[in-house]
Amino acid sequence: MTDPKIFRHFNVSRAKTLIRNAVEIFCLHKYPVGMRRAPRFVLKPTRSTTVLQHQVEMEIDNRTEPVGDQSEKEFRENLVQEILNKSITCHDNQSHIFSRLLTSEAINSINTNVSLLTDHLVLTSAACISADIIEALGVTCVINAAPELPDMPCGRHVIYQKVAINDSPHSDIAQFFDHIADIIEEVASMRGRTLVFCVAGVSRSASLCMAYLMKHHQLTLLEAYNYVKFRRPRIKPNCGFFQQLIEYEKTMFISNTVTMVFNEFVHMNIPDVYDSEYKVERNLNRKFRHKYTH
Repeated sequence: MTDPKIFRHFNVSRAKTLIRNAVEIFCLHKYPVGMRRAPRFVLKPTRSTTVLQHQVEMEIDNRTEPVGDQSEKEFRENLVQEILNKSITCHDNQSHIFSRLLTSEAINSINTNVSLLTDHLVLTSAACISADIIEALGVTCVINAAPELPDMPCGRHVIYQKVAINDSPHSDIAQFFDHIADIIEEVASMRGRTLVFCVAGVSRSASLCMAYLMKHHQLTLLEAYNYVKFRRPRIKPNCGFFQQLIEYEKTMFISNTVTMVFNEFVHMNIPDVYDSEYKVERNLNRKFRHKYTH
């Protein structure tokens, strides 16, 4: 059984080894019974230097002032969201074709774009939505968090819920946290399976899944983020969504495990779980630029 609470028991070095092996299902089913409880931690994926990163860095250096009627705040928020979008382009520029004969475990391979978070919850992108995938996964409920997309084929016996959330830091996604979390839990109680998706399966849908894990699996925000990122490394909710998740965590647990910090790279507040990633990217970009300009 896939249980997010198991994530709390992973040893850091063991978790890294499992990630390298990319056997997600095996990881959660076969971890050593006697493994000692490790302190909570944040997985910090490294990112190789690419031409795209260099282009983004140059763009940041060149764009130092708001354009048109943009305020300074809007400029910074749009810029950081643009960076987040570009950072995942390389992950989502390939489509995957699945056979209806694939089992749910096979579809969950890290080489696909379908991530099984729990036995009852699947996170993916719009590119992977098809009647064959839904049938192969045994999905009984589909939640579409991308209102800009047309309704997806789900089948007559599948519950379909469309959520009106724009992928913008200003969108009020918090209003849907409880409602969607309760739907997922109700489907799980009936031994069904919910599939949540948005355009890339990175921001909107990931935020909803994290809220569900917080409410119905009693994970803190940091634990929920680490767990979902472990299962789907490409996730990156926009900063506005993360701020709302932070507030949601405080209403449930009184305290916070994630905070917003000022980042010099983008000159604005971002979640502290992103801060180290930006520092790594900044250092890589500097090395890349130095190598090809000298």
